[in-house]
Amino acid sequence: MNNQVPVKFKIKGITFPRLDFVFIGASVGDDFDYAFRVEGLVSDDKNLKILFGVRLFTRDKVEEKTPKIQVTVEAIAEFEFEQILPRINHMKDVPMAGNLLAFMYPFIREKINYCFVNNGMSLFLPSVNTFQLVKDNFDNPNFRITDSRDEKEASRSEST
Repeated sequence: MNNQVPVKFKIKGITFPRLDFVFIGASVGDDFDYAFRVEGLVSDDKNLKILFGVRLFTRDKVEEKTPKIQVTVEAIAEFEFEQILPRINHMKDVPMAGNLLAFMYPFIREKINYCFVNNGMSLFLPSVNTFQLVKDNFDNPNFRITDSRDEKEASRSEST
């Protein structure tokens, strides 16, 4: 899409298919690492589903295997665009990809905080530059998107 054309979208819903956590004798003073996962599915010309996952885990391990704290939250948001989406092969091709992830991140951050509060701790994740996140993960296999319109067109071609 041309960057000069305003991209308009609305969110149709957000769900949380995954919320896992393990707390084994850890404290909030421990050092944490983060891992991100982003998957997208273009179902038709105007609809896009994005799964955005964040995994937070301590660097210290129990018996050198299991992190003392590990929290994984995944959210799926459904977006409907006013414009027809271009062919999409990578997250960088998604119009306003950084904005879409930035919209989802506070919901994920709130769920992670909820896990800590329920275990007698308080942790509020720092902000994430989602534009840089997309840019830095160009070749990351955990950042992928499927444009199912290509599959639909291929099956139509085979049937004719």
